[in-house]
Amino acid sequence: GRLIVIEMNPRVSRSSALASKATGFPIAKVAAKLAVGYTLDELMNDITGGGTPASFEPSIDYVVTKIP
Repeated sequence: GRLIVIEMNPRVSRSSALASKATGFPIAKVAAKLAVGYTLDELMNDITGGGTPASFEPSIDYVVTKIP
């Protein structure tokens, strides 16, 4: 059947926004697509230009900290 999403709250927090900004990995975007039925293997990783699925962990060469 047809699925229409009227509203959703993927429960992302300020910490996930920081993690998204630090890694470049679109956590909220991926969470929203997972909520409507996609799997990680179906979603392409924006960081690698779509060369790998979103199920691959982002690889970064730096450390990010959050200080109040």
